[in-house]
Amino acid sequence: DQALGLVPTPDGNYLWVSQPYRNRVFRIKNPLQSSPVVDVILGQTSLSGTQCNRNLVPPAGPGTDQTADLNMLCFPGAISIDKLGNLYVSDHFLEVEGNWRLLMFAPSLFPANPSSVVYAPNATKEFPWARTGSGNPYHHLTWEPAFNSNNVMVVGENPYYSDRFVKYYKNPTAVNPSNPRDWTYAVHDGTLSDFYSWPVAAAFDSNDDLYVYDANRGQVRFYDNPLFR
Repeated sequence: DQALGLVPTPDGNYLWVSQPYRNRVFRIKNPLQSSPVVDVILGQTSLSGTQCNRNLVPPAGPGTDQTADLNMLCFPGAISIDKLGNLYVSDHFLEVEGNWRLLMFAPSLFPANPSSVVYAPNATKEFPWARTGSGNPYHHLTWEPAFNSNNVMVVGENPYYSDRFVKYYKNPTAVNPSNPRDWTYAVHDGTLSDFYSWPVAAAFDSNDDLYVYDANRGQVRFYDNPLFR
């Protein structure tokens, strides 16, 4: 029952938790009260469901196009919430497990007080792992995203399938409503200039200063209010 990702909502009323080896992400209502309740489960259609992509679709791999549905998960790792309340799930885990993509779920998908558990809603947007049908894959084997006060997203990627430069996205919520998987809406705007090994975690403080943890090097890099032009 290993839990990896943890992110509370800003009001503290809910806690999101990812379980890579149970292939699901769930929300706990009233996590600090005497009777916490799981009221949303992403990736599965039942409380007992724990299989990668519900055992319906194999995970992503080199030379194949992404085929997992927007309501499936396979080894989900890091999770984050942006300044607009959108939940981001890195559908990918060590070393190269999972669906190799980043998913965004709008807050409107999650009622404040659902009458029953909400199972497996479709993601609002996918940052796909590959350009479908192209010979030039565009990877999103992401780790933990971070968001500044302008909702610019910064995220590191798995070095096995990236150029080892941390990416930033000025408008990560932009989406094609007729095709949430449209890769043209998931292209990064730029990169940090520093070469990384395993940038597995990122965070902004209240001054919009950025911190990125490079795991293999055992160091945290600090950026004094970086500008994303």
